[in-house]
Amino acid sequence: MKLSPPFVLLALLAASPLAPAEKFVVHEWGVQVIGRAQGGPVLTAPDELLGGLPGFVGRNVTPLRFEFHGWDKPVIHFYGREGMDVSVKVGTPVGVPLAFFPLPKIGMGEQWGLSAKRMMVGMLHFSSGMEWHGRLRSAAPDNLPTAPAEHWWNTARTIPSSYFETTTGSERFVFYEATAAQKPVIASKIGEGAIELKNSHDTAVGPVVIVVNDGTGVRGVEKKTIGPGEDLVIAKADLKKWTEEETLAACRRQWRALGMTEAESAGIVEVWKSDLVARLGVLVIAPMPEVLYNKMFPLEIVPKPDEIVRAGLVFDTLTGQDARRHWLPALNAELRKRGDMFESEKFAERTAAQAAFRAAGDLGLEVLAALSKSEEPEVRRTAKRLAKEINSGELRIDLVRPTKENSTSLVEQLTPPSKSREALQPLKREGR
Repeated sequence: MKLSPPFVLLALLAASPLAPAEKFVVHEWGVQVIGRAQGGPVLTAPDELLGGLPGFVGRNVTPLRFEFHGWDKPVIHFYGREGMDVSVKVGTPVGVPLAFFPLPKIGMGEQWGLSAKRMMVGMLHFSSGMEWHGRLRSAAPDNLPTAPAEHWWNTARTIPSSYFETTTGSERFVFYEATAAQKPVIASKIGEGAIELKNSHDTAVGPVVIVVNDGTGVRGVEKKTIGPGEDLVIAKADLKKWTEEETLAACRRQWRALGMTEAESAGIVEVWKSDLVARLGVLVIAPMPEVLYNKMFPLEIVPKPDEIVRAGLVFDTLTGQDARRHWLPALNAELRKRGDMFESEKFAERTAAQAAFRAAGDLGLEVLAALSKSEEPEVRRTAKRLAKEINSGELRIDLVRPTKENSTSLVEQLTPPSKSREALQPLKREGR
């Protein structure tokens, strides 16, 4: 699971293993990565994460479509009683579902769209929310799928919980990915010698963890909280050299502080291990307040749990902020080493090198520009393709939820000018 913009949601609902057997306790965790669409922040899943999911995971291939109407135009773990029937419903009022397992019932929504520029009017149809019905089991059901041997899915499965058995598939959790148009509450601005964190929320937010890695090792710092409306300045000198274990321990403490159990925190951090200790760049990890998490993905569970904890983190790579390079002196040299692997005879080495550039995002464009002039054809082709991917900018338009405010723009992007002119002809012949 590679951390490259835009966003990842991995939701985990788990009844606490510490709770008495008669209680039904639910914990959910999510990780979001910031991207942009329609000029604003959108939290979604990077294409490589969706492409790397096990084959049995369902994909939403048409989250948004336009129907011309005649004018120019995260993971859910449960601990509970054996045989308990459980219904789970996750809404996506500011986004659309992307992937899920077991396969849920998908809700649908509609929004009229009108563009005078395209002379088109019609209905925007979009996916809206997911619903599951299943039964808790203590032993693995017969229809438990097999994930690839080294996939993070198996790590998530090791977190102790009941199995969730449904007619569309069974697992030790319910997994979903979805987009959300939501501005993070911790804004990060990096300068040559310091990072300024500003909390725009009306309550304290924390803990916050910062990880910096230029290929020579990880440096990091953790801060307990940032008060409402507060600015917190973290100097470059505040970051200390961390071993791999120190980095992972800081991240486990962050999840524990948000209400996850020790087993859950260990499993979550293990799932994200490579992105925390091996990814090149600057990473600011800050919580999403639970009140906003609930607005992004409203959750309904029947029977009602005795306790629900929803913990969400935002992974911010500070895309576009040039001052990051002052914190990453060895980055280009390390990326050039990765670029040399584009022509490796070993498939694993080639894919790992490409993943490193995708994770580095815009920080790798300078090196890719040099590699695109290489005398080796494979290096040139790979470098140009990766640069094009990274420069593509905003998210795919079909990952955006239609609203009154953005419907005109969506219609115009979903219908190119040539199509609108063609659509005029049958209307004229029919005398409309």
